[in-house]
Amino acid sequence: MTWSRSVRRVAGWAASAVLVSGTMAGAAPALAGSPAWTPPMAYYQPGGNTAYAATFGADGYLHLAADSGFGGQGLWYIGDGPDQRFAGRYSADMAIAVRGPVADRTVRIAWSDPYRTPRALWLSRNDTGGWVSSRLYLGEADTIAVANLPHDRLAVAFIDTQARLRYLEWDPVTGPTSATIVAEHCCEGLALAVRDGRPRLVFGRWRAADQTSVLRIATRSSGFWHLATIARGSEPSTAFDRAGRLRIAYDGTDGVHLATEAGRGWSDRWVLGTHWLRPALATNRAGRMAILVQPAGDGSGDGVTELGYLRLDQASSIERIDAPRSDSYDYTLSLTRSPRVVFGVYCACAGGGPDAGVWITGRRS
Repeated sequence: MTWSRSVRRVAGWAASAVLVSGTMAGAAPALAGSPAWTPPMAYYQPGGNTAYAATFGADGYLHLAADSGFGGQGLWYIGDGPDQRFAGRYSADMAIAVRGPVADRTVRIAWSDPYRTPRALWLSRNDTGGWVSSRLYLGEADTIAVANLPHDRLAVAFIDTQARLRYLEWDPVTGPTSATIVAEHCCEGLALAVRDGRPRLVFGRWRAADQTSVLRIATRSSGFWHLATIARGSEPSTAFDRAGRLRIAYDGTDGVHLATEAGRGWSDRWVLGTHWLRPALATNRAGRMAILVQPAGDGSGDGVTELGYLRLDQASSIERIDAPRSDSYDYTLSLTRSPRVVFGVYCACAGGGPDAGVWITGRRS
C-alpha cells in the first residue's frame, strides 16, 4: 500500500492534510447534484473502508479522526494544520471532541480497538504538547459518543458487548470514573447531549413485548440515572436550540420526527415520510435548524446514491445531494457557517470499492 500526502485548502473548509492511497484526493471525480450544493469531493481515502469521526469546532473548523485501514499507518487526526498520527493501532469505532480557540485548542478522541488483546476503550489527547493515549475501559466498546464537560472534563457513553449502555467521565487529573450501566438491551442509535454540565443520553431500545423500538432519555440527578420514554422510535440525533431546549430528530414508525423539550414533557412533530431515515440534526446561534437524512433504499441491495437536506425552522422542501454509491452512509451536519456535510462511503465488496472513504460537500448559500 502506497501513500501520498498533500496539504490543500478547500473553499469554505479548514486547511487540512489529506491522506490518499496513490493519488491526491483532488483527483477524485466531482459529482453532479442539487445546484444549491457543491459537488461532493473525496476528503480522506486510505484505500478502503475506514472508521472515522468528525466534528466542527465553534469556529467552524472541521476536525477528523480516522483509521488508515490495515496498511499499518495507524490512527490519524486531520484538522486545521498538518495531519498527526495519534495512535499506531486500528479502530472499529471512535468519537471526537474539540475544545478552545485555534491557539489553545485541545482535541480528545475516544476509540475502541477490537483487534488486540486486551480489548479496550482508549482516549487519545493532544493537550500535553504531543499525543498521549490512556485506557478508559477494559472491554469492547461500540457506538461511542463524547461531549465536553465543564472544568476540562469529558463525558463518554458507549455500548458494551452485552448490549448495555455505559457512561463514564474523564478528568485530566484523576482519570476516568467507573463505567456505570445506564440501560440494558441497548441501543438502536445513541446520542449524548450536554448543557450546563448536565449530560443526557438519548437512545432507541428494542421492546420485545410489542416488537417495536422506543425512544428513551436518561438524565442524571443526585448521582442516579432516571429513564423516561419519549416516543416510539430509534436512531436519535440531538441539538440544543437558541432557547436552550433539547431537540431530538429520530426515526419514528411513520417517518422522521422532531421532538422538542416542553416543560416536563415533549412535543412531537412529523417531518418526513418513510422514504427517508437516520436524521442528523444541527442548529446554530442564529436559530437555523436542519436535518440530513438518507434514503431507506429499495431493498435491491444496490445501496444508496443520495443524501437529503431539509430546513426545519422555516417552510422548505428537501434538497437532494448526489453522492457516491454506498451500502449506507454515516454523516455529520454543521450549520456553524453555511451548511456543510461530512459523510462516509462504505462498500461490503472486496477492498471497499473505489469511492470508499470520507467525503465532503457544502451548500453555496
